[in-house]
Amino acid sequence: MFNIRELLKRWGGCKELQIQSELDSIKKILAELKKRFDDDTAYYDAQIKKLSELLMNTTKFVDLSKYLGKGYLLDPRGYFAGYRNSFADVTYRVMPKEDWIDILEKVNNIIDRTWTVEIFDCDNIALMMATMLQYSVFKSGFKEQLSFGIAWSPTHAYNVFQDSKGFIWVYEPQNNTIKGYLGQTEAPYDTIEIFYIG
Repeated sequence: MFNIRELLKRWGGCKELQIQSELDSIKKILAELKKRFDDDTAYYDAQIKKLSELLMNTTKFVDLSKYLGKGYLLDPRGYFAGYRNSFADVTYRVMPKEDWIDILEKVNNIIDRTWTVEIFDCDNIALMMATMLQYSVFKSGFKEQLSFGIAWSPTHAYNVFQDSKGFIWVYEPQNNTIKGYLGQTEAPYDTIEIFYIG
């Protein structure tokens, strides 16, 4: 004679064994997925690192190491009264104007100055010039950035730099020309705002 309680007990025990077996299978699959994920993550991390290093090696920069130790550090904030301004760092290195002329020409030669309305126009070219200069300074072993920024007038964007005599010059990166002293240049170089990245 079948005891219904005994039968339910046996059937429930089988069900528990089946569930336990399924849970073990799930744990096994998850462990395999985790191992593959960890292996793949390590692989992809290594590949991303290699690609990043290759990309960094293809990025152009100008070796400015011959200027290491030249000029001096200066807090430029007091020199820009009357202009909206923002400085990413407290001090910047100022250089003799003759060195600036050489530095700017070399950096200007490696940037793309292909002017394209709205997508790559004056503000983009000024930003590219500032970025490539600061990147070259970094790659050349300087411990601080040079006193070089981006300037805006009501109609134009360009750059400014400060020399070791304290003069601030307006610089046009589109044709590598110095336009004159800040505050003494006419439109489109009638500066209203200056921003130093660093």
